[in-house]
Amino acid sequence: MNFFKTLAMVGLVILFGIGCYIAGGIYVGKRMGVVKHTEGGAEGINVGLDAFRTIPLNPLGGEVQTGVFDKKQGLEIAVIKHKKIIFIDPETFKVNRIIPVKDELIPGAKLISINEDGRLNLMKAGGGYSEVGLFDLDGNELWSFHPNSNSLPPNRMIAEDIEGSGSKKFYVGDQTGVYKLDTNGQIIWRGNSLGNYITTIPAESSHPALVVTEKGIWDGSGKQLQKGIKTSVGTYMLQKVKWGNSYCLASGQTSSEGGHVYVFDLEGKTLFDQSIGNWGVNDILSVRFRANEPPYLVVKGGRGSGTRLMSLNIFSHDGTLVYQENCPNERLNVITNDITGVDTLLLCRYGIRKLEKVDTQNQAPSPTPQ
Repeated sequence: MNFFKTLAMVGLVILFGIGCYIAGGIYVGKRMGVVKHTEGGAEGINVGLDAFRTIPLNPLGGEVQTGVFDKKQGLEIAVIKHKKIIFIDPETFKVNRIIPVKDELIPGAKLISINEDGRLNLMKAGGGYSEVGLFDLDGNELWSFHPNSNSLPPNRMIAEDIEGSGSKKFYVGDQTGVYKLDTNGQIIWRGNSLGNYITTIPAESSHPALVVTEKGIWDGSGKQLQKGIKTSVGTYMLQKVKWGNSYCLASGQTSSEGGHVYVFDLEGKTLFDQSIGNWGVNDILSVRFRANEPPYLVVKGGRGSGTRLMSLNIFSHDGTLVYQENCPNERLNVITNDITGVDTLLLCRYGIRKLEKVDTQNQAPSPTPQ
């Protein structure tokens, strides 16, 4: 008899716990389908449930990036997964070709083609105190770059062809300076200013191609054009965005500072200032969801490496928050299309999906690629 009483009490305790768990979680939206109480608030869509929708494109998940890896193929989506590089057509989202790779030897590496001629390399881009360097697809190191062995590795390395030479060069932000490297990892020039964040801006009518860090701006030949960045809003997470017809700079704040995200021009004029709440700003992307409309600002918020969630926020050009969702952390990619004037925002973790703006006048579903 005591046994059955005890069993009944245990059952009541379990039911009470489940009830508290459900009551403690707040779920708004339809995509997740499960109530979960998490450190960033409940998973789900808080703003814009009916304004945006997710369309599955391809079930392949992994390390996803977009770019031109072979001029004959044009723009492609590349997925690195299980010792394979799978190239996907960005219009049909079907597999074009598959190439073997020993990616397990270089976790997190980025795929590049220096001359966009089909010859491929893996690049360690740095971050988290990891080294930077170039490797072949068999995992053999071709070169690495660590200018001061007594200091931490460089913060970041990127590969860009900002001068239109047809061959990418490597740009490194390091505690000892800003560097431009040739394809063999040799120094072309060094800027005497440290750089935690490094990006490049293509040439426009008002300026040549630029190399930008939070400590200054250089042209492609290494001439420093400006010390520091002209802005009153800070340079945390400094990156470039195309805001309208020209490139600008964007930055953000940590969650403890207020989670503000900013866009400002090269003269320091603030063009955008909004907050994503108690999340730290990570990625800042410009996306044109509609032709002949100003771009939207897509902001990914995070809480450091310990959390599995991100806050996905989309603002219209005037700063109105039109979409907000707390969801499992995903890699974001944008496929730009200057012919149609409409970009594609890809969510890349559980397969490849796109987040698109719903046409409220015509709600017919988009065709799903097979």
